[in-house]
Amino acid sequence: MPLALDDTIFDNDLDAWLRLQDILLSAVEGARDAELDHEYKELRRIVLDDDIYSEAIPGFVRRHRDLGSLWPTLKSFAPQWEPRRVEVRRQFENALDIAERLGISSRPSNAPSGYDSSAWTGATKSLS
Repeated sequence: MPLALDDTIFDNDLDAWLRLQDILLSAVEGARDAELDHEYKELRRIVLDDDIYSEAIPGFVRRHRDLGSLWPTLKSFAPQWEPRRVEVRRQFENALDIAERLGISSRPSNAPSGYDSSAWTGATKSLS
């Protein structure tokens, strides 16, 4: 099921995870306005509620409920913003890998996981 954020429904989990990463990449540069903070809180809640990703959620996301409390941790990654960005990306690798590996990024929301695509598309593979 695609992750829903207020009025926005992401096409897939990968898009939602990439959006959360983008928010944090902006935050490492100091962007922590009310709109970003609200979006962070909503996405954080959604990913924490999804058991598929329980082991892959970066620890700093798990520990910090808002961008304001997260800022000291982000600053502690490095004095400059670019190494902070690298660290955020590094810590998101597991979740992004899971989303891609499980096929969530390409599976229609109504497609059962673990089934061959022909079961829900009707299309068969051509062996030519």
